Amino acid sequence: MLSPRLAALRSYQVLDTPPEQQFDDIVQLARTICRTPVALVSLVDADRQFFKARVGFDGTGTPLNQSVCVHAIKEREILVIPDLSLDPRTRDNPLVTGEPRIRFYAGAVLRTRNGEALGALCVIDTVPRPEGLSEEQVTSLLALARQTMILLRHRRAEAVEGAQQAGGVGTFEIDLESDRLFPSAGFCRIYGLNGDHSFVIDDIHAMVVPGDNPGSTAESRRDGTAPRDVQFRIRRANDGEVRWISRRADYEHDAAGKPVRLMGAVQDITERKHLEAVQQTLNEELSHRMKNTLAMVDAIAQQTLRNAADMPAVATFGRRIQALGRAHDVLLGRAMAGGAVRTTVEAVVGMAADLARFDLAGPDIDINPRSVLSFSLLIHELVTNAVKYGAMSNDKGRVVVRWRSERAANGQEEFVFDWTEKGGPTVTAPARRGFGSRLIASGLAGTGKADVRYDPEGMCAHFRAPMAYVSGV
Repeated sequence: MLSPRLAALRSYQVLDTPPEQQFDDIVQLARTICRTPVALVSLVDADRQFFKARVGFDGTGTPLNQSVCVHAIKEREILVIPDLSLDPRTRDNPLVTGEPRIRFYAGAVLRTRNGEALGALCVIDTVPRPEGLSEEQVTSLLALARQTMILLRHRRAEAVEGAQQAGGVGTFEIDLESDRLFPSAGFCRIYGLNGDHSFVIDDIHAMVVPGDNPGSTAESRRDGTAPRDVQFRIRRANDGEVRWISRRADYEHDAAGKPVRLMGAVQDITERKHLEAVQQTLNEELSHRMKNTLAMVDAIAQQTLRNAADMPAVATFGRRIQALGRAHDVLLGRAMAGGAVRTTVEAVVGMAADLARFDLAGPDIDINPRSVLSFSLLIHELVTNAVKYGAMSNDKGRVVVRWRSERAANGQEEFVFDWTEKGGPTVTAPARRGFGSRLIASGLAGTGKADVRYDPEGMCAHFRAPMAYVSGV
């Protein structure tokens, strides 16, 4: 993971870019003012320094062991070394001991608004300067460093704005003391605003469709509790069109940890919301047709087998079909993307038993669509057995259901599911293994990792399966 400093540097997207006149002008002025043969805009990366601008020095950068700016970025504003050959930090530097045998260095730190040091604007001489720089030269070098940062921010803003125009994204910054919002051109396009000035944040929130959450209040912004991510609708200022907005933001804090700015991005997600609505309609139609098909299969089975000797088996078949239908309901609720363990258990158990007599507990774990179907059938067999023979067959029994993620001995992440019945009649293992018993024994996702015990106080079942099989992660 990148350090905050390196993350800030990479965000400017300036490393390994070609020379640009405005930065070249900066180093020319620095060399003239400080009367040195060399001036550089040096950006200190993880293992090298890159020269965005240079005069009097060959090459576009050096390894860190040849960098003096790597020491400058540890300073608050400026580092001046009158004789590099005498300073313990630099006396063994290859550029000091060998060609071009540099001797004097002064570097003004290039620092972001958040305090991260990106590099330095430095001047270098090949002779020592015991007197260092004059006060006027120091002041000028610091001023040029500030101008360099303004150029870097402007350069980054232009790059971001280009991406925003292509991707329908806009950025903003809210000054929490004045409660004014400073938008980018992309933000103004999305909101239909004339973007040549800042706005009172309440005026922006007035565009939010009534009943939707605009994302913050004055109080939540100032105490840092405003949500980072939020979606809402706005009515655009220029044409009154309603658009869906996704807003993501984060805080900038002062040295005391107090929030001072809220900065973030907005994106027009209207088309995505439209596609989601279309997909939901298609899913509902698919689910409706699937449930009709399952009902038809059940009806055909009932009609075909109406004279069969084993009518309870026909009824059991029908209930299994219903369990599949309930599993499809779970999938529909998650837009066919899978389902949560708790939701699936509650949906299937609720068809056959009183949920109030079930103690369910476990973390939020999602299971993939294929596993939802097989998991639903497994739960259906467990609850059916509990109703017919186990804890649900009287009015006192209870079922404890637990699930978790656990690291196995081989280092693999596993999904663990436990079903424990208590308070029911004494149970014994079935004399023969029917479909339901075989289904339970096959375990989660058909892995076969099932430990089923028929203890006197109730049946206990312990299942394991690789998390990748169940959740697909």
